[in-house]
Amino acid sequence: MVHLARSTPPSLVAEGLGIFDRDIRRCFTECTSVDVSDVAWMQAQLSPSRGGLGLRSLRLHSSACFIASMGHFGIAFGENHHLEQSLIEFNGAVEGMEGIGLQDIIDAPPHQRQLSSMIEDHQFKIIFDHTSSPANCARLLSVSSPHASAWLSVMPTPHKNLHLDPPEFQMALKWWLGLDTSQNGSSCSFCPSHALDPLGHHALTCKSGGDSIFRHNSLRDAFWESCKLACIAGQIEAGSGLDVEGSRTRPADILLPNWEFGKPAALDFTITSALNPSTLNEASVMAGSAASAAEVRKHVANDEKCSRLGWVCVLNKYIISVETKHCPPGYVLQNSSFDFGLSCMCDIDANIVNCEPGLKYVLLKPSLWVVAVQDITLKTYRCPNGYCIQIYNTSAGPNTHGSVYTYNSPEAQCNCNRSGVLCGSCPQGCGVSVLTNKCVTCGNENGLLILALCVVVVTATIIIVIYPYPIMAGFYPCLFAIQLAPLISEEFPISFESIHPYLYYISSFLALYFPYDFCLLNNLNPLASYCLRYTPPLLVSLTVVITLVIRKKLHRLYSIPWYGVWTLVLLLYTQAVHTSMSVLNCPLIQDSNGYTTPRWYVDGTVECFTQGHLPLALFSILALVLEAGLIPLVVMISMEKLKQPAWVRQLVQPLTDAFKEDWRWWGAMELARRFLLLLFTLPFPGNPIPPSYLLMAYLCAYAFIQPYKSAVVNLVEVALCVDLLVMLLIVGDSAITEDLLYSHTTQLSISQSNQDGCVVSGFTRFTGLLTPFYYLPLLVGVVCVAISVASLFRVRSKPPQREVEESNQWSNDMLPATPITTNSIELELHASYTQMQSVKPVEMTL
Repeated sequence: MVHLARSTPPSLVAEGLGIFDRDIRRCFTECTSVDVSDVAWMQAQLSPSRGGLGLRSLRLHSSACFIASMGHFGIAFGENHHLEQSLIEFNGAVEGMEGIGLQDIIDAPPHQRQLSSMIEDHQFKIIFDHTSSPANCARLLSVSSPHASAWLSVMPTPHKNLHLDPPEFQMALKWWLGLDTSQNGSSCSFCPSHALDPLGHHALTCKSGGDSIFRHNSLRDAFWESCKLACIAGQIEAGSGLDVEGSRTRPADILLPNWEFGKPAALDFTITSALNPSTLNEASVMAGSAASAAEVRKHVANDEKCSRLGWVCVLNKYIISVETKHCPPGYVLQNSSFDFGLSCMCDIDANIVNCEPGLKYVLLKPSLWVVAVQDITLKTYRCPNGYCIQIYNTSAGPNTHGSVYTYNSPEAQCNCNRSGVLCGSCPQGCGVSVLTNKCVTCGNENGLLILALCVVVVTATIIIVIYPYPIMAGFYPCLFAIQLAPLISEEFPISFESIHPYLYYISSFLALYFPYDFCLLNNLNPLASYCLRYTPPLLVSLTVVITLVIRKKLHRLYSIPWYGVWTLVLLLYTQAVHTSMSVLNCPLIQDSNGYTTPRWYVDGTVECFTQGHLPLALFSILALVLEAGLIPLVVMISMEKLKQPAWVRQLVQPLTDAFKEDWRWWGAMELARRFLLLLFTLPFPGNPIPPSYLLMAYLCAYAFIQPYKSAVVNLVEVALCVDLLVMLLIVGDSAITEDLLYSHTTQLSISQSNQDGCVVSGFTRFTGLLTPFYYLPLLVGVVCVAISVASLFRVRSKPPQREVEESNQWSNDMLPATPITTNSIELELHASYTQMQSVKPVEMTL
């Protein structure tokens, strides 16, 4: 629009510019919820230095824009009809002031700022002359005083509480533009006898409530903090009882030593209002009258005492400037023993480990992502494992390992050429892998594997469902440990990455998902990747429902025990809960401007519950509710006292076979401990303490209750819980981790990069210590599989005689002795099912 006004004659675009001005006014009203009058809007169109808001009227200033443009480009020579019309319009806008002519433009082409300043001076004069109220005149002179509009241009700093809330900003705008700040008949809440004036004078100057004292002390303290930063020693509230005993007057809000000729200087702060009735007439004519009157009162009250004490009373002729040295985030200004005065020293705290002497970077604890908030403070957040570069220089001694934040290149802290919040964005042309979200590149030919995954999931589901044998009780603790060990160790130190993926692959395979981390599709983003992770649970649920319907149609709901359904639940439950909770893992992240928003932990560039994340988040919430609701459902259907359909009782049997009769509902605990352990792990990345406490509780419960029928299985359960707990406790002990990871004898290859340009870690003593604990569940699981296979072949080769007889009897009973009808089939099937309940299947225990 400015380019249009500078290059087009005003007469040709006057109507369009007028529409634009009206749109600006409407936008201002809608954004601030402040309805301005015509006079107030005329003031808002002035620059802040003249008491406005800088919302200039493009229609009013279009003639100035066009004249300045024509003059500086030499188009003012010769006949120019449009330029002459613009001069007439401009001189009309500054009527009563000295205008300009064509020759003036030729001799000395004016700048647009000069012409616009003339228009604004004329507009301010119109507003001031048409103001009949002395209070409004005093207000206009005050808001147009030097530096009065500084509050409009200062950058809000929420983390230091230096910002205005929306209601406060609305009230400030009303006061600035002379709008009513109170309703008619309103009175002060502290002194009801005083009515609130429309311009807000009483609200600003009321002595009750302590607001004026708080404002005075805040101004004093702000100046005092600046003095301390400049190493100016002094004293606050000095002078009480120094000259005359019993005198409590304090002429110095701040006393500065060695001010002039070795004498201290007494600084007294005062705040006054131009709307004060005692100085209102003078303030409505000359700006600064109220401040001058207040200064006189202070000198009359304090000069005599300052003279007796040998102090210098600072007059307004002094300009006090305080120069402060800026330190980059992570450094603080402190007295230095190496040079005189102040210097930037490393602000070592809970996260900052070391600083570079040249103020180029800071070294922080490992696995942290850093953001400099408004170039003042460093905010640190846990970085997803593998997303940020970790520096390990063991030959340089202690405090030489961790995350590095470089001031000139903040993105340098990201690994694999990542960028953005939490280093969540992959480079252009890269996608994420299917399991660990690594940045990889590939073609789209692997997309056919999605179809292969669907076929494998459906086939495996059908096989597991029709499998007529229960899951071996010894698998319960092994399956739990194999599923949870990779998930609770996702945020272990980066050197653990060399052994972490392999058990994760096995866990993913057991969840009927891809058993290897690879590139599936080019430019696959994390949102699409997490949508894909819901494929196995959805396909399995659909396949089981279809199988139920088919078997219901064939009247074979009682023919085979539903051991496979419970097996599928145990296989898929952990991965489904982990996916749902990961989608909803949205920590609050502060950006460089100080604004805090929830960001997706997997991809920090995605703001939670917006755009593409919203539908996935809603689906995950629904899935999480169903997953949590499955726990009490298992408890309910496992209770013997509840009346249930026969097919439900047959479905419940696998849930209760492995547990003692008093703890037949313990199958729900198998789901609950998975749910709670993930709930205590994902929201606290890198903190092993919450899951450690939960594992301790599980360990005590299993050791005391011993819910399994087999004593050996109870022993295995306790042993694997201890195994996971020890692994977490080792990582939680910072002393052990520091010694094993960063000792001088540790050999690391951190400086090497893989084929994707990612900085990787070598094998450390820390990794060697954790490896046996990490893979112990897999070893126990292999033993259980071997025993299960051996037992299965032994049962098939030598079936018990009693089982053969009962099986033959079952076959004879299934043959109908009467003509077949629908009712007779149902009665016979129910009778067969009742008899089948007395035939207990072979219990396969460890």
